[in-house]
Amino acid sequence: MKKSVFIVLIFWWTFQAAAQLQTSYQKKCYNLTINFIESLGVDKSYLKGYNSLNDLEGLLVTRDIIQKIRTKRGLILSEIYKIQLREAEKLKTSIDFEREKKAKEKEFSLKQTDYTKLKYGIKSEYDKWLRKNEFERSEVYNQRIINNSQIVFDSICFKNIDDQIKSTFFTAHLFKYNSETEKFDLEIEINDGLKIKDSLYVPIANAEKFKSLATYGSYIYAPEYDWSFINNYLCPRKITLVNYEGDGSSAIKYQYELRFQNPALKNIYLSTDGLNITLQNGEKLEFDYNRYINDHFHLLLKK
Repeated sequence: MKKSVFIVLIFWWTFQAAAQLQTSYQKKCYNLTINFIESLGVDKSYLKGYNSLNDLEGLLVTRDIIQKIRTKRGLILSEIYKIQLREAEKLKTSIDFEREKKAKEKEFSLKQTDYTKLKYGIKSEYDKWLRKNEFERSEVYNQRIINNSQIVFDSICFKNIDDQIKSTFFTAHLFKYNSETEKFDLEIEINDGLKIKDSLYVPIANAEKFKSLATYGSYIYAPEYDWSFINNYLCPRKITLVNYEGDGSSAIKYQYELRFQNPALKNIYLSTDGLNITLQNGEKLEFDYNRYINDHFHLLLKK
């Protein structure tokens, strides 16, 4: 298992080359990687559309490939592949070293972001849907692609985003209270990956009690369908902090809402280009989260 993860990391760090002219080293590594994936039992027809190392990077970390690598045969093939990659390093030039350096810097900044996870999940699902079934007539396949490409893309994008939102957790840290502005300095931590500094308005009459209750942990609520991206992480546009004094029906509730004003907040927007998904007709599909929510809100309320 460790070996298989090592292979994937080696691949990512070394070959993230995003739409650049391939060097002799990259071409060699591309061919070695194609051979490696085929040796794992992946059909050649499945690899159509994976025309660069950047495309193959996403394929190597999909669940199906990881499972194949973790078998006894897969680990042996991984060792051979690793040796071949080391041998190919003799072809490296200054261009390769520079690209490698930039790729590592980019990977470090994006390593565990929500966008990275969404990219892999959506690409894997949509590529699978795009493939022609062995028992599917060409006419039926072509009509399926023509009529349903956008609908299915939207559905897969929303499902992946929604699943990730549902697994999100928050931690709030209250700091010093400003009695003039009646606001607490506040830091919200989301999924141990994103920290947002802001201020929370709490009337001075309730501030001391609110801070005292917050030492035991505040309840934090976020809306289901009002989210955005900030530095490649999913982030709600507002949250509500709630503290309770007492228990049961007699508990006193202290509730305050915070709407983030961070200029880094961006609408959730995805495209087949950005996700490295290639359609045979060259069409580019786009997914706008806000527009999808507006168009489907009446259906989402019924869930």
